[in-house]
Amino acid sequence: MRLNDKFIVKKIGESAIFIERDVADKIVKMNKTAAEICEYAGSDMNKEEIIKMLSERYDVSETDARDDVENIVDKMIELGILEN
Repeated sequence: MRLNDKFIVKKIGESAIFIERDVADKIVKMNKTAAEICEYAGSDMNKEEIIKMLSERYDVSETDARDDVENIVDKMIELGILEN
C-alpha cells in the first residue's frame, strides 16, 4: 500500500488534511491516528507493521489496532488517498 501521488498532505497540529491536486473541492481531514497510518503507509511500512506499531504506541490489543487500521485503510482506499 502506498500514498496516491495525486494528493498533497498538510499537517495541522496533530491532524492532517489531504488535498487532491486536480480537484480543489476534494479535501479530507483526518484525526491524528488516521494521519499517522497514512504517513506510515507512505514510508513503505506494511499493514502488519503499522498494526504492531500502533498497538504498542497506544497500548491496545493487536486485534483492536487491526480493526482500526483496516477500517481507516479501507476508507482511504475508497477515497483514493491510498493505493493497494
